Amino acid sequence: MNIPVFAQVDVNPELWTDFVQTAAVPANPNLESETEPQIPYILVSSKSPSSPTTPTKEISTTEKSDLKSSSDGAIQTLFTNIIDNHNDGHLSTQFFLVLDDKSAKERTVMLMQKASKWVDQNGDVDEGGPAGRDDLTEKVTWKKYCIPFDRVYKEWSVLETRGYVSEQWFVGEDMEDA
Repeated sequence: MNIPVFAQVDVNPELWTDFVQTAAVPANPNLESETEPQIPYILVSSKSPSSPTTPTKEISTTEKSDLKSSSDGAIQTLFTNIIDNHNDGHLSTQFFLVLDDKSAKERTVMLMQKASKWVDQNGDVDEGGPAGRDDLTEKVTWKKYCIPFDRVYKEWSVLETRGYVSEQWFVGEDMEDA
């Protein structure tokens, strides 16, 4: 699976190399095709990316970002548009990453997870879902986590298999109409 990484900062080759090497998927010695660490990350620095499905293994010059002043909501919309218009079956549809102004200094990345919740007319979340309940409305939630580069692969592996990320990295959550 490939994962979009939206740049809210200009990304120089040193930052990108540090991130992709530290967050790489470890080699699998049991598979001949995976003897090297895998880099599934796609650098997205434009509101109109030219290759939103091709992993970016390296960059040779600084990628200037058009997303510096983009809100979380704008990046969420861009992610949704990429999924809707370019998904080749190899893109994550549950989450994406964001390199922000803290990334180079703190060696962290934001992970944004898209999920659904069901709420009643009072805005209370119903964990059971809509079964037999006409008063529930589906909402899209965006959970935000700040994760060190060296934990990215581990945390998204847990997210894919168990549906959650360790709460120690949790920053916040937004909810919107589905």
